[in-house]
Amino acid sequence: MIFHVLQAILQCLIVNSLAFEDFIYVYADGNKEMAEQGRVQYQIIKERGTLPKYGPCWKGALEHLNEGCRSLSEDTQSDIALHITNCFLELSGHQTYNCELDKKPNLRGICINSMSDRAFNVYTEFYTHTQNICWFLRGQIWHETIAENTLKVGKQLEMSAEHQQELIRIQKESIDLQERMLKQGRFLEKVLEDVYVSTQAHQDILKVLTQSVTSLQTWVVGEISWIDSIIFNVTAIFLIFIITSSPRTLQARFPLFFLLFLNLAIERLICTLYTKYTSEQETHNLYSNIYNFVWYTRYAFTFLAAVFVVFSVITYHDINKQNQLALDVIKKQNNDILKSFQDFRRSKTPSVSTASVDFITENDTLKTHNSKMLKSRKLRNGYERLERESSTDSAHNFNLSRLNSNYSRRNVLDLSGPKYMLRSQSRQGTPDSGVVH
Repeated sequence: MIFHVLQAILQCLIVNSLAFEDFIYVYADGNKEMAEQGRVQYQIIKERGTLPKYGPCWKGALEHLNEGCRSLSEDTQSDIALHITNCFLELSGHQTYNCELDKKPNLRGICINSMSDRAFNVYTEFYTHTQNICWFLRGQIWHETIAENTLKVGKQLEMSAEHQQELIRIQKESIDLQERMLKQGRFLEKVLEDVYVSTQAHQDILKVLTQSVTSLQTWVVGEISWIDSIIFNVTAIFLIFIITSSPRTLQARFPLFFLLFLNLAIERLICTLYTKYTSEQETHNLYSNIYNFVWYTRYAFTFLAAVFVVFSVITYHDINKQNQLALDVIKKQNNDILKSFQDFRRSKTPSVSTASVDFITENDTLKTHNSKMLKSRKLRNGYERLERESSTDSAHNFNLSRLNSNYSRRNVLDLSGPKYMLRSQSRQGTPDSGVVH
């Protein structure tokens, strides 16, 4: 605002200086004297004609000046004198002569000659003191201009002062507002600090709650997985017992139980590791991930169990059936031998005697005894097979059956024992012995 005021003052000074290029000479020593003389002449004329204060008409005479009062030519001086004369005559109520409007000298001279004596005397008086009056009027115009400009500058300064006061008031209000804003900012800072502390506390509480919920969820998932594992394994044990209840699949029971135990151990290991090393971001899908991995292991267990069962069915050999077949073969062989022996005896003793009857009776007794022995050996072999719970090589069983059959055959055909020796000796010399002494 102060800058604008100074700018207005400098602008007024520059305008005034350019409008009156010779204002610096107004207050010089010679110019003061000439202005004083012009003022005296003006006062004399004013006293003579009771003229009012100089006005626009008098100041309009200076419009004929092009280079100022310092360089007045005859024509310019005549124009100024004629103009001032018309102003005087007009103010005094006499006839005016507009001779200054004639630019040609001969016309201007004719106009001046046509003046009355009073008008010509006034013209002569003004023409003589034209330069002094010029300096006087220039000074008056300068003072009026300065006064007007000073009044304008004063008004501008007054307006500037008012603006300054308004600006000061606005600045005070702004300062008050800034102080209030500063107080509000400090209060807001304190509130934000409290909010930050409260947020940190709530964040810690939420973190603890999150950890607690995560731990609870992990525990629940572990317990549910345990229940799921128990249900699955109990069902699997029941199914294994049902599937391996047949002799053809009995040998796969132990491998299936071993696979089931291994599957249970892998399930618990997966559950433990996954719940221990799972991050908080993956807690929401913890159970689904564990469920997927556990069922992958169960699918693998089911596949391997099926492979073992199929392998057991394919490689199964019925030992009892093989032993029964071997015993049937042995029995047939024994019957054939016994029949051959009987035929041989009949061929030597054509008549039926008491010895042959005794021999047949004894042979039946031996056959009954041998059959009982075979049944006892068969039961013993079955118990041994159940205790071992493993398949025995069919060739080995067949050899064992052959040994048993050989032993039975030896028992059946061992007719040279003490019993038969005594019987044969007791029959010697009798008709039943077949030997005639």
